[in-house]
Amino acid sequence: MLTTKQPPSSYYKDLGMVAKSILVGHDDALAKILKRLELYKSGMIDKHRPIGSFLLAGPTGCGKTTLAQAIAFALHGNQDTFIRIDCGEYQNSHEVAKLIGAPPGYLGHRETEAVLSKVALQRVRSPNSSIVILLLDEVEKADNALTNILLGVMDAGRITLGDNTHVDMCESILLMTSNLGVKEASDTSFGLSKLESSFVQKQATVTNAIKKRFSPEFRNRLDAVLILSPLTPIQAHVIAAREINKFVSHCPATIKVTKSLIHLLVERGYSEEFGARDIKRIIEQDMMMEVARIILNNKNINKNTTIYIDAIQGEIKYRYKIIPPVAAATVE
Repeated sequence: MLTTKQPPSSYYKDLGMVAKSILVGHDDALAKILKRLELYKSGMIDKHRPIGSFLLAGPTGCGKTTLAQAIAFALHGNQDTFIRIDCGEYQNSHEVAKLIGAPPGYLGHRETEAVLSKVALQRVRSPNSSIVILLLDEVEKADNALTNILLGVMDAGRITLGDNTHVDMCESILLMTSNLGVKEASDTSFGLSKLESSFVQKQATVTNAIKKRFSPEFRNRLDAVLILSPLTPIQAHVIAAREINKFVSHCPATIKVTKSLIHLLVERGYSEEFGARDIKRIIEQDMMMEVARIILNNKNINKNTTIYIDAIQGEIKYRYKIIPPVAAATVE
């Protein structure tokens, strides 16, 4: 978290350090977003537009949503402090009413709060920052009615709700994710097993797909199209270690794991096609459940208990040693 009294250069540096505690990889994409925040902090950007509008393109599981979480954590101290809109729920023009609210006289006008109401935006601000992060997931799935609304937001920094009131969006960051062109790029060796020089071809394939889907007016209002590369095996190891640390921090016993376990998690939970998403699933569904059973079946387990988790011959193995707590000394 950052204070509002920091100079722009310090603000930029510290924000990046905090964000990298959540985000693995994608340094170039993070740097471009941070530069917009630095310009905002210094007062050098158009105050009648959002702080930044970015299209994040890349394969499933590469970290597009994690990038938004990292920015949220750095600004607000909570990685969930942002508005997430699943654009798959807005594939028909009439569904946009959920976003901006129904006009007066329509059914549900007073009962349903608009997703982008002033109250909703205020909920994702914090004492540390008044910046609103808006994540539009898989924006290519949305009806043109939604992209037309985004045009107004990116152009004038405000949105008109169904009741004809205006919401100021100038102090916001728009992060729009997309899988456009990923399948076509994978058919032309999007995988990590190919030479890195082929990434230029992949970028061209994704860029062409974006041009086909979005109008020039929409693309020209973006501050940048950030094409994220798939996670590497090394980055997957870092993610596995971080997820293990989260798991360990919530356990009432002491947990010790081996490097072999980290390797097995990456082997089972990482792929070029889907990234590292399954690593967290394995930890939550397999490891956490087994440790929970050990704790529930042994009433004497406490912080003095050490549970060892290892990978042996491709299987996760558990063993534990219970050390009874030392009784308090009595004075006779």
